[in-house]
This record gives sequence, C-alpha cells and structure tokens, in this order.
Amino acid sequence: QSQNASHRELAITLFHTLCDSIPDQIEKQFDMLQKVLVNGLSDSAPQVRVAALKGIGGLITLVDLHDESMKVDPSMMPALVNLAQQCCASGDEDLAVSAFDIFQELIEVQPNSVQPHIATLVPFVLQVASMKELDVHTRNKAL
Repeated sequence: QSQNASHRELAITLFHTLCDSIPDQIEKQFDMLQKVLVNGLSDSAPQVRVAALKGIGGLITLVDLHDESMKVDPSMMPALVNLAQQCCASGDEDLAVSAFDIFQELIEVQPNSVQPHIATLVPFVLQVASMKELDVHTRNKAL
C-alpha cells in the first residue's frame, strides 16, 4: 500500500474500471478486491474513500450479475455504516448519500449480507432521518 493517497486512489479507480471492462477476470480476484475496497472506506484521504465507495458499487454490480456465486464480505456493511456516520458528522452529505445508495443496492442484490447488520443499520438510518441539520434529500436517502 502506497503512502501516497493519489496512488491509492488511482489503484482503486483502476480496479473499479476493470470491474466494468473485464468482469470475468475480476471475478477470480473478487475476495481480494473486496478487502482492498473495504479498507479504502476507512482511508485517511477523502478521495480514496470516494474511490472505494464507487468501487464497491462496481463490485455490487458483479454480485448482481453472478447471483449467489459471489458473496459480499461481512465486513463491508459495518465499514459502509462507519463511513456514512463520519460523512453525516462532518457534513459530507454527497458521500453519505452515495453510501446510502450502496446500502439500498446491497439490500436489493444480496439481502442476506445486510441481515446480520440490521440491528445497527436501522437505528443509524432513523437517527440520520431525524437530523434536522442535514438536507432533506440526505435524510430521505437514509430511509
């Protein structure tokens, strides 16, 4: 892992592009790629977190295409919730909305991956929905 945030962002962006371009080859590296992207969600650099979130969106598309043969890593949902919490606390509502979109995609594509996290997810989205300082669009996306 590079010490340079731009290098980390570029690597994650390349992985995301490869998911779109050569999904069959990426499938073989799916588990490793998931770990890289989940780690990217907690990166210290905001641009790396954004790239990781976009990359996870690409992975979910792969999961959707391959039905049950690909499983979402159980650590993905807590990492997404943590990122969304940080975004709401820091006022980065655009990134929070993107995280909420990923939640919805995961629920649609692989509901079993979300089910173990319902106990933490539901109170969090209800909390976000009640935060008057957030934009209405952000609060609605949380639900």
